Amino acid sequence: MKKYRFIAHRGDREFFPENTLAGFASALKLGADGIEFDVQIAADGEAVISHDDYLDRCCGISGSILDSTKAQLERISAHEPARFGEQYSSVCLPMLIDAINLFNQHEYPEIFVEIKEESIVRHGWARVLKSLSEVMCRAEFSWTLISFDDEIIRQARVRLGWKIGWVLSEDEAWDESRLRALGPDYVFASLHALESSSHSVWSGSWRWVIYGVNHPDDVIYLEKLDVFDYETDRLGFMLDAMRN
Repeated sequence: MKKYRFIAHRGDREFFPENTLAGFASALKLGADGIEFDVQIAADGEAVISHDDYLDRCCGISGSILDSTKAQLERISAHEPARFGEQYSSVCLPMLIDAINLFNQHEYPEIFVEIKEESIVRHGWARVLKSLSEVMCRAEFSWTLISFDDEIIRQARVRLGWKIGWVLSEDEAWDESRLRALGPDYVFASLHALESSSHSVWSGSWRWVIYGVNHPDDVIYLEKLDVFDYETDRLGFMLDAMRN
């Protein structure tokens, strides 16, 4: 039995626009062990799948998800024109409920939902958790709420009993005492931060997930640290490399 798991960062984003149903469906077909995606909260409280709060990069138009409503957003294409031109112009900006409906059709080990800090700052953790809970209560699969913001995931565990993952900052020193006090189910950290600093992979009740793992040599390095969950932008390539 293999020890490692590959998690698709924002879906199969090497060949599809990130954070879209098309990219998620491709990741499922390729056999990813998990999918990570980002969520912003719109002006009317709708949970929208997007890394950025602004629409420029992924949708090619001006505006912000935080200032828009579901009715305005669900008609917008999320085709990442700078990377793909108009190839995926028919791919829509997905709502969280759209992804839930997709994943409910598959047996799937783990989905990681990252709530973005812009939405927490704009709406506050209470409203954000309310928006998420109204949708995630329909999930029929295993999932975990993750965030750089340790307060919102703490509240999610205490108030809602959710599984949680803390994403460690690349720019600040990692705080072991805060990590142990939080006791998350998962700890996410960047491969670059791990390699380029004196950061340690502390043992605990959590599982480490290292993101930015895009080459087989990265796996060799992480296996020596007893880390076996890898978030990748090159899902198909990494799965093929490890099979061979």
